[in-house]
Amino acid sequence: MDLNQRAWVSEFIERRPIKFNPDLFQRSDDDILRELMNVIRSCERKTPNFTIEVTNFRVVDDYNEINKLLFEYYENMTKNKSKAKKKDNKYGYINLNESWVRLLIVTYHIADSQGGDEMLDVYICIPRVVDRYYFLINGIMRSTLYQIVDGSTYNNGTSNNKAPNITMKIIFMAVRMFRVFVDLESTTGDLYHCIVYKTRIFNKTVSAAKYILAGYGLIGGLRFMQLDGAIKVSDHELIHEDWISFMVTKNLYLCAHKGAINDLVVQTMLATIFQSITPNATVEMIVDPLYWIRALGADFNNLTLERFACVMDPEDDSVNDTLDKGYSVLDSFNSIYDISTKNGIRLPEEEKATMFHIIRWMMREFNNLRMKDNLDLSIKKIRFAEYIASLYAMKIVRGIYRVADMNKKASIISIRKALRTDPNYLVSAICKSKMVSYRNMVSDLDAMQGLKFTYRGVAGLGESSSRSIPMIYRNVQPSHIGRVDLDASSDGNPGMSGTINPFVKLHDGYFEDYHEPNFWEENFLQMMEDYDKLKGSIDAMIFENKLLGTENAQEIKVKDDVLAAMRQVILPVLYADQGELISPMVFFEEEGVRSLWQ
Repeated sequence: MDLNQRAWVSEFIERRPIKFNPDLFQRSDDDILRELMNVIRSCERKTPNFTIEVTNFRVVDDYNEINKLLFEYYENMTKNKSKAKKKDNKYGYINLNESWVRLLIVTYHIADSQGGDEMLDVYICIPRVVDRYYFLINGIMRSTLYQIVDGSTYNNGTSNNKAPNITMKIIFMAVRMFRVFVDLESTTGDLYHCIVYKTRIFNKTVSAAKYILAGYGLIGGLRFMQLDGAIKVSDHELIHEDWISFMVTKNLYLCAHKGAINDLVVQTMLATIFQSITPNATVEMIVDPLYWIRALGADFNNLTLERFACVMDPEDDSVNDTLDKGYSVLDSFNSIYDISTKNGIRLPEEEKATMFHIIRWMMREFNNLRMKDNLDLSIKKIRFAEYIASLYAMKIVRGIYRVADMNKKASIISIRKALRTDPNYLVSAICKSKMVSYRNMVSDLDAMQGLKFTYRGVAGLGESSSRSIPMIYRNVQPSHIGRVDLDASSDGNPGMSGTINPFVKLHDGYFEDYHEPNFWEENFLQMMEDYDKLKGSIDAMIFENKLLGTENAQEIKVKDDVLAAMRQVILPVLYADQGELISPMVFFEEEGVRSLWQ
């Protein structure tokens, strides 16, 4: 009887309780390798000034082969040095404090504009996972933490920044977007208070629309934003009851549809174009895509609009410098969007294809993204392999940016210097990381060690300093219930680390099957349908009044007011062509204008 009772209890426990999530207790060598390859591929460049292309990855797992390759590498690095500077090759001895690593050999094809061309091998030692979630480095067992980070963007609601803004953390840097106000006066003397979305990237504040215009040109940029039917440029004032004209120069007018001008994205495009046109500009000048590449370069070269007008003179020596700067900025802008970030954003593929699409999405959904609760765990994700890879990416990307800033002066030597790192760089960076620490267990009960997490680190809270973390992030929030241990906290930095609930179920790393806000098109299509119905109703009522000689002025006025309000929102789409969007990476032709951005 006693035996049967124990068997019954055992069977009950096996069938009834919720099981631990086994994936939380494992770290993967292959995940680290995959993410590292992704960030390395994200650093590829092909510009008129230099080329960086990954041609092959080779992984070496054999211990003896790794030691042989590293011994030969360090011998070649020191063979030309004098005896006084030459150091002993540590791979020529038996290392008592060994590290468990695998070796990744990356083969690059690099070239410069002077005709230099060569193949370059870069060695990267990657720590191996030991006993499920540890690294063995220099004879010391190190514990690896999970990192909890925002899924894509977060807002500044908890900071002291007065300008409303949202931030998207990419592995290579942060992309911040905020809004400012610009007043535009029409030809009829009416003043329009416009919102302009600006971005801060590469430590430079530029209108978000400026990147779109530089990447696609004026015609392609308006089409990409689906606003080519809402904004027009002309060499004369457009006299029409549905259009508003703004005089930029005596030969150039900027026109916006009356219904569309209240849309915030329309305002951004309108004000950006208006503020970027030089006093001597003509329609022919601004429809040339090169104009907008130079305009972006002028912003980064800190040129005033008057100075930019002088730069547009072909005889000015700085015209090529501004164009080269524009190309360099565009190349860097498109390259900061790494593969891992792209794969992780919960958006349809067509809405996150390039960095231009991401900027467009941030402008369109700015208000929705501002409503995010930064403390809500349901829109956050946990990661491990990504932050290991980012420690290496931060090193080489700084070198690549320096090469890009050199423009035509970039050489094979400078490219080689940017890419070649010490084989043990990643191992050393991990040892210094706040997310990998010594294993200080006093017993062998280390199951909970694999569930520990931190909010801090790369692209996380307190990346630069723990003093920058608002106190509100240290509090317990309702979304934490059932996801993290409400009692577990670090001693030295309360609220910044803890333990994940072993029962929690994840959705590709997210705590919930969360999708980013992307309601712009759906809302507009519904409003367009309502607009058509209401407009038809008003037309029918007016026809009936004329036919029967009756009037219902009050009813017509009410419906007309509703119609006017709807126009403010839906006309940007109502008047936009629904054709195929133009990719900034290919040539296109539109009314005889050929884009040179490729």
